[in-house]
Amino acid sequence: METFSFVPTSQASNPVDHSVLSARYGDGYQQDAGNAINGQSESWQLTFAGTKSDLLEIKAFLDDKQGYKSFLWASPTNGLLLWKAKTYTMTPLGGLTYSLTVTFNQSFQP
Repeated sequence: METFSFVPTSQASNPVDHSVLSARYGDGYQQDAGNAINGQSESWQLTFAGTKSDLLEIKAFLDDKQGYKSFLWASPTNGLLLWKAKTYTMTPLGGLTYSLTVTFNQSFQP
């Protein structure tokens, strides 16, 4: 299993999602229950900046995973976990500088 070792250059955000089943009844009552063994999942929204050649290395890593293969990455809060990255955006900023933004979604299988 490969490890993503590139360092983001800007602040990262960390949305956390809890999987909840809800049933709503006609009188306004709602019943909620946890859903699944892994009922909490994280994602990390990361930004990288640098030269085109620097970011092409990150792009090559992500392209190799094709959006469905997991990789290891050490998140700032929970250490080394499995992640997937389905989409990313590479943006020319002018001159030789580019940015790449990507969202890592927690994975529970390789």
